[in-house]
Amino acid sequence: MIIGIDASRANRQKKTGTEWYAYHIIQELKKIDSNNQYILYSNEKLSQDLAKCPENWQVKILSWPFKYIWTHFRLSWEMLVNPPDILFVPAHSVPLIHRGRTIVTIHDLGFLHNSEIYHPLARIYHQFSAWWSVRKAKKIITISEYSKKDIIKIYDIPETKIVSIPLGINKKNFYPIDDRNQIDKVKKKFNITKKYFFYIGRLEKKKNIPFLLKTWLEFERKFIDYELVLAGHKSFGSDEIDILIDRANNVKILGYVDVEYIPGLMSGAEAFIFPSLFEGFGLPLLEAMACGCPVISSNSTSLPEVGSDAALYFNPDDPGGLLELMENVITDKELKQMLVAKGLARASKYSWQQTAYQIRKTLVE
Repeated sequence: MIIGIDASRANRQKKTGTEWYAYHIIQELKKIDSNNQYILYSNEKLSQDLAKCPENWQVKILSWPFKYIWTHFRLSWEMLVNPPDILFVPAHSVPLIHRGRTIVTIHDLGFLHNSEIYHPLARIYHQFSAWWSVRKAKKIITISEYSKKDIIKIYDIPETKIVSIPLGINKKNFYPIDDRNQIDKVKKKFNITKKYFFYIGRLEKKKNIPFLLKTWLEFERKFIDYELVLAGHKSFGSDEIDILIDRANNVKILGYVDVEYIPGLMSGAEAFIFPSLFEGFGLPLLEAMACGCPVISSNSTSLPEVGSDAALYFNPDDPGGLLELMENVITDKELKQMLVAKGLARASKYSWQQTAYQIRKTLVE
């Protein structure tokens, strides 16, 4: 059987959630499936690690002169003239033309529930892509039971058409660092001079960063010896974020951070704060837990499903709730130790290998 995979997102140099998902699934499938033939489709030359393939894998670079619509035109043409038996789209949209069995991962429907915090063009694109993918895919993979129920409800599809397969943790990238000297080196690199709370992800309204910054303004009035460290690129709604940052005294913006530094940043933090309004899964919770970092999360959408009892939760509309939990973490050592222990146990239950096994089963069944 020939299985084609859209690798365009996995090949991006600077990856966030969906790109890392595609990357890890491809890399794990290489390890566990020697029976089927695989083709990786990309719009440009694959990075070195993605390009290293077993004998039953090959790479097809489908050149395209434009920045956008590669999937719907160039990949569509390939599906028309030389289709695989199965096409798997892990982090994008089903192409306009597709033959054979097509399987797609739809991560969440946040663009429908919080449409006002998306750029209008992005919202239109996401709406079309999801609608098209749901209608045309033979099978849909999603990443949590919350998203599964949401997709069934919104698009009125039978439950047999969709399967929930949770995300995984890369234990090589996310692990606790106990050596204080290592943590200090990372802090020095990013000029972090105080105790700090940490967040990583896009700096945008969807992630509820304005709420986090407003809460921080209250926190730093009482606790002046702490910093809020934010890692990630600014995105839609960053004007309001910039205004709030200017009002704060102890907020540090790191921009995009290479994965090699994240364990040190998470291990050294007082807590990881995840205030997001909508998540299909919320992988950063598990990544922080895997690093031995206490987690404070909003209680929205899929996040309690992922974090279970290993995190503290607040209403993402209630600054007072978050403020109280932040104070509790820095004043209650037993609470902090309990969160670390429960978090490590929770994160240990997830791996990309397990995710890939379940996806392979879905592809070939």
